[in-house]
Amino acid sequence: MRRRLCYNKTKELFSLKVVKRILMSAGLVGTLCCALSFSACSHAHKYGEWTQTQAPDCTHGGYAERVCACGETQIKELDPLGHDTVSKVGKPATCTESGWADYDECSRCDYTTYAALAPTGHSFASTWSSDENEHWHDATCGHDEISDRAAHKYGDGDVCVVCDYDAGFSVGLDFTLSSDKTYYRVSCGTASGAVIIPNVYNGLPVAQITANGFKDRTDVTSVTLGANVSSVGERAFSGCTALARADLKNVLKIGEFAFEKTALNTVIVPNSVERIGRGAFWQCDKLAELTVPFIGERAADTFNVHFGYIFGANGYAQNTYAPRSLEKVVVTGGTAVGLNAFMGCAYIKNIELPRTITTVDAHAFDNTYIESASVPSAAVTALPKASLTDVTVICGSLGGKAFDGFTALKTACLRGDVQVIGNSAFAGCSALESVEFCDGVEEMLEYAFRNCVALKSIKLPDTVTSVASYAFAGCKSVTELTLGNGLEFIGGRAFADCIGLTEVAIPDSVDPRLGIGSGAFAGCTALKNVSLPSGLTRIGDALFENCTALVSINIPDTVTALGSAFAGCTALKSVRVPDGVTSIGRGAFAGCSALAEIALPFVGRDKKTAASYSQYPFGEIFYSKKQYDGCDATEQFYHNWDKTTPDGKGTYYIPRSLTRVTITGGDILTGAFSNCVNITEVTLGAGVNVIEKDAFFGCSALKSAVFGNASGWKVFSELDGAGATVDVTDPTENASRLTDTYIDRRWVRV
Repeated sequence: MRRRLCYNKTKELFSLKVVKRILMSAGLVGTLCCALSFSACSHAHKYGEWTQTQAPDCTHGGYAERVCACGETQIKELDPLGHDTVSKVGKPATCTESGWADYDECSRCDYTTYAALAPTGHSFASTWSSDENEHWHDATCGHDEISDRAAHKYGDGDVCVVCDYDAGFSVGLDFTLSSDKTYYRVSCGTASGAVIIPNVYNGLPVAQITANGFKDRTDVTSVTLGANVSSVGERAFSGCTALARADLKNVLKIGEFAFEKTALNTVIVPNSVERIGRGAFWQCDKLAELTVPFIGERAADTFNVHFGYIFGANGYAQNTYAPRSLEKVVVTGGTAVGLNAFMGCAYIKNIELPRTITTVDAHAFDNTYIESASVPSAAVTALPKASLTDVTVICGSLGGKAFDGFTALKTACLRGDVQVIGNSAFAGCSALESVEFCDGVEEMLEYAFRNCVALKSIKLPDTVTSVASYAFAGCKSVTELTLGNGLEFIGGRAFADCIGLTEVAIPDSVDPRLGIGSGAFAGCTALKNVSLPSGLTRIGDALFENCTALVSINIPDTVTALGSAFAGCTALKSVRVPDGVTSIGRGAFAGCSALAEIALPFVGRDKKTAASYSQYPFGEIFYSKKQYDGCDATEQFYHNWDKTTPDGKGTYYIPRSLTRVTITGGDILTGAFSNCVNITEVTLGAGVNVIEKDAFFGCSALKSAVFGNASGWKVFSELDGAGATVDVTDPTENASRLTDTYIDRRWVRV
């Protein structure tokens, strides 16, 4: 019987361990995944199920084996299981308590990533918190904690050098509690430089600046009073020679000589002040601008109403005590400028008075040389005439001759409350260059700006409704004119002789019932362009008389009456008078020596019919008492039965240049165009139905006559009741017939 040689189990395990060590020492990494068999048996092994002999855990492997029937055993290594982790939520640390971060832990073993967080401690703001005594850093972590508490540390001013806390008042001031313990008085103490007086101190208002409280403190440069300071004592700041600025807040009373001999440059005394003591600003030799709520000592007093009182003057004769440096004075309240109020204040250049002023003494500004003023109208006539160059009138209407004799006045501004500019208000202000009319001005009465020869521009706001006669007549330097859209009436010769004016646009707001006054623009010799309002019904006499630069004019179709408006318009070349016009003034185009063509609704001054006893001829619209260059003296007749009758003749100065004439309506009566030797072309409109005999007598140059309606024309002699039909389709033949063939016959369209 054959024997099989087999290793026992112990040897196999040993051999496997040895092999494993050999493999590991040889650098072979990995899991021993194959079963090893050490058997000398030659039969085919048939193993059973694997059986775990050592269980693996999270970090260590285990083993399993199976056995053949022959006793052969195989062993394999099992991998570690790895951790079965569960996530846990952390808890933040606080200022005072520990916490932990988010972590993982194993459900099978004691593995964990848990890590404790130490308390964070309190956090504090980087900026300072403060009160009137200390500064500190507040906690930002929500706890009632602070750090770095310390008292304020001031340098030379009122701001802490550590935290920038502004104390609101100067450190070093001396405060004295009132006897009734309700408020404090303050004096300088050790304060210096820019002194700030607080509103309150120790919970009570600071109400007074002690008399002499800052006297002779030459190191004080400015002072700002608290809102509760109502009184500045006598000589409180006297002798503060470096004091250049004072903010007086809500003061009620300023004591005598309170600011004498200081370096104040600009002072605003608030409207709250009820009394200013004598000499309050005495010898303030650097004072340049002063604002006061009234003139003198009190607002409604009848004594000490002279301006010099606050500079130490006992009467108006001592107004010269006002410093020479003082150039501008602004008064913000009061109702009156009293007796000789500013008399002798020779160095004041600018004065401003409020609208509350209703009465002004006639001698209030005697011996002054004010150059600029902003005042209510009540003060105007008292201002110095020889020196005033600029004025603003803030309220009230200007009376007649308000600025009469103001020969130096250059600029004027009229504010919204000035509604009426009176007769001759600025007449003769020969230096006046500009006027600003603010919204609110409504009327300009007669001669308001007449002969303001330096005035360059006129711009009227829409509030102006009326410009009366001669209002701007003779303003020969005006080159720009703007008329507002509220203008309803322009008076006679309102802008006459404005010889620099080149363009005019009259707004449609002009009332057609009132029209435009006679000669409103007469003598405007540079006027080239004119726009008349679309609804105009009447053009008055001499409206554009002697406007020698006017080349053409567009007369609105709404016009029904035309006066002698264009006499002397020597550059006028072409005119069309609308068919709606029913009357034309005698000499309407007199002296229009450049006129080449004209269209008229009729011949003469109004529309005539054949039944009329007589009519004025074509020359009536050129009538003139004197002959203009370029106009021929033309003798015309107008009786319809005898051209030789002496009282039926007239001499008219008809432009030599006029060669083309259009008549759109009316009957052409006897002698209508007699002796018009320069007319070469005539057009007779459809409205012309009758041409009386000798209508074109002496028209030797007539070459063309066009009939607007060529049908039905007949000519009649005195003996021929039936008449002879005339073909009027040929303009040349028509001209020959009118001036020769049928000159003594009557033409009728039947």
